[in-house]
Amino acid sequence: MNVVINQPCYLPWRGYFALIMSADVFVFYDDVQLPQGRSFQTRVQIKTRYGKKWLTVPLIRARKKNQLILEAQIHEQSKWRKKHYRAIQDSLSLCLYWTTYEPMIREWYNYTWNGLADLTIQTTLDIVTSLGIKTKFLKSSELDIKGGKTERLVEICKCLGATKYISPTGSLKYMQHELFEDVGIEVEYMNYDNSPYSQAFGSFDPFVTILDLLANLGPDANHHIKAATIPWRQIVALQFKNEK
Repeated sequence: MNVVINQPCYLPWRGYFALIMSADVFVFYDDVQLPQGRSFQTRVQIKTRYGKKWLTVPLIRARKKNQLILEAQIHEQSKWRKKHYRAIQDSLSLCLYWTTYEPMIREWYNYTWNGLADLTIQTTLDIVTSLGIKTKFLKSSELDIKGGKTERLVEICKCLGATKYISPTGSLKYMQHELFEDVGIEVEYMNYDNSPYSQAFGSFDPFVTILDLLANLGPDANHHIKAATIPWRQIVALQFKNEK
């Protein structure tokens, strides 16, 4: 069984959904520290006629250090909802399938969310449903499993009966792969497909929100989300070769 554990992100790019598609069980890692400063947990990039634009969910400043993602509260006094909806509308309204997804998007910005994690997880699940992906979802906060970085990931995988752990490439720097292998769990990394599709406003950019793919391709969107993976030893060898 394939397990993926990843922090919830705000309207993420298609590679995030390739991770989801590769998993039998996807765990939203919601009870870990919210990254300090700019992060994909709170912001996403869109394309506009004037160039790329970042949309950032404003947060209430935490009263304590090491705030967890599930503890982060949205600052509602900044009128961010109207700004984000209008920016997305301006970016995607000329796309062929904008009207298909506009009611879902509009509903997001009319809803009062119970914190950042509530927003990012539910919007991701709504997109998953629209793509027809059948992955099972859990939150790490529901599992109550403790431990260090890699140790905790291993324990979550063991709890879920995983035979394979699939990771985003950003984890390569710190992952202790042998800890997984010691308990019979393979580790593989995503091999992201950044191939182009029809996209407005200049040269193709693969790193914008998944909403861009949906609005441009509609029912064909999931055919452009490919969940290929690479064994960890192979990707380490490739990285070593590239660094020489």
